[in-house]
Amino acid sequence: MRSTCTTPIIVLIFLVLLPGLSFAITIPEELQYELTWNNVKMGDASLAVKEASDRSLSITATGNTAEWFSKLFEIKANVSAKATRERDDKYMGNMKIEPSNYRFIINGVHFTTDESIFFNIKKKTASDTNHLTGARNNFKIGYPAFDVLTCFYYLRTVPVIVGKSIRVDIVDGNQLIHVDFHVLRKETVKTPVGSFNTVVVEPKFNPSGSGLLYLGKTTLWITDDQKKIPVAFQKEVPIPKESRLPGVLKKNLSSTTVKAVLTSIR
Repeated sequence: MRSTCTTPIIVLIFLVLLPGLSFAITIPEELQYELTWNNVKMGDASLAVKEASDRSLSITATGNTAEWFSKLFEIKANVSAKATRERDDKYMGNMKIEPSNYRFIINGVHFTTDESIFFNIKKKTASDTNHLTGARNNFKIGYPAFDVLTCFYYLRTVPVIVGKSIRVDIVDGNQLIHVDFHVLRKETVKTPVGSFNTVVVEPKFNPSGSGLLYLGKTTLWITDDQKKIPVAFQKEVPIPKESRLPGVLKKNLSSTTVKAVLTSIR
């Protein structure tokens, strides 16, 4: 069964967009985030990229709930992806990035998910497998089409301009989602690691998709410089009546706000 909890949203949302004409981060890179739920700390998350033994990109993301929140709604999320690139370079640069394989595992009291996606770029196909139910879905894809992690790094290599938008297809479970990333404006954002000049981005999903990832408004703040670091995001999540949230939470909430703020760059 597919998860509809908020912690996978944390892992997914800040993994989706960075602007700029070029991408100047050095591999390896690791970013750490503090997660809040209605302005109260609910956990931590990380996003990292490194070079694999075969020179491809190895991308990982994790999310873990804080001790107090785990007593109500414990979640541990681990996401990994592998992508190929056109040239061997310690910098990403303006190169073509293609997805190879993806794994999304959630272990929690109320939710469990284990999903993988394999891409065949030459045949323009993607195959999704739910390892808990055995369900399989096959998709015809074009380019650009990605899993959520590889999509993130692809978008760090293409031009992003205020007032413009970028369309990307994302394979997610039994869904092929069209995502339009609208670049809205520039703002200054304060974080525990300093103040940043950022670009504000709002993704729109079509079709809306299933799961809380596709509900409510999502806003991202990304540094307006050559490093293009995602420093914050905010997700306003309406709580559906059929949600499997614990009763004490569902009873007192019609919506919730999930935030992630950058706390460390390594």
